[in-house]
Amino acid sequence: MGIDFKNILFTGLLLTAGVVGCKKQSDSENTKVYTHAITGLFNPGGYFIDNTVEGLNYAMSFEGLQGIEMDVQFSADSSLWMFHDLELDGKTTGSGTICQRSDEFMSGLRYLESNESLTKLVDVDLSKVQGVKDVFIDVKYVGACSNIVPSANKLEQECVQFLDHPSLSVTFIINNSELAQEMKQLGYSIWSDADEPGDIDLNSTIYDGWFLRNKTISEEQIVEVQNGGKSVILYENYSPGAIHEALSKGPEAILVEDVKEAVLLSAE
Repeated sequence: MGIDFKNILFTGLLLTAGVVGCKKQSDSENTKVYTHAITGLFNPGGYFIDNTVEGLNYAMSFEGLQGIEMDVQFSADSSLWMFHDLELDGKTTGSGTICQRSDEFMSGLRYLESNESLTKLVDVDLSKVQGVKDVFIDVKYVGACSNIVPSANKLEQECVQFLDHPSLSVTFIINNSELAQEMKQLGYSIWSDADEPGDIDLNSTIYDGWFLRNKTISEEQIVEVQNGGKSVILYENYSPGAIHEALSKGPEAILVEDVKEAVLLSAE
């Protein structure tokens, strides 16, 4: 008799969610669970590559999924493309950075692992969205190419199908302070990344919250941030122990690497 690895994996997720979920209720019942890079940036057992339209359709089809974090970058033609890494090399059939490449060049690329094409954000079909979801759009590497200076209006235009969707609540992650300020002035919630808790500016009029690695911040420091009127989301939660630790600190949300795991934890 063959071994059903899919059932074993799903059973493992159920057990993980049960153990962690019980603790979640007593530690932080208000902490949300989102997926990292749509279907996981570090997810060896996953069926989808991170930040792909196939993965987005899969994740959005789960009514119980509370939300996703996704990564986008501007091309030389000022279009947003879904992709995480700075360099195209090693993961796709292309090379260089996205901000160096035209839309025509980008449209001909494929992922080496699956032969899937890369996706321009305006081409995404959101008809498969089930349930209400939070979407954090991480606008990465703004300024990596000096000739690309995206405006807030252009960013709005590129994200319009997400912004106009009645079931999606969109927040932007923008480390570039100039673009972040422009988007804030348009009324959007803006977040940033922080390497250490010391990078958090509680007096910031631009940023509402920060993403930090779980291991870099304590529960007491998160409480201090929250008491200052700001929020924290934790990532790099690759194991049941790390997820439990992150939940116990009581952040706004945590990022996990598997969609089913996020749904199961959210249901507890």
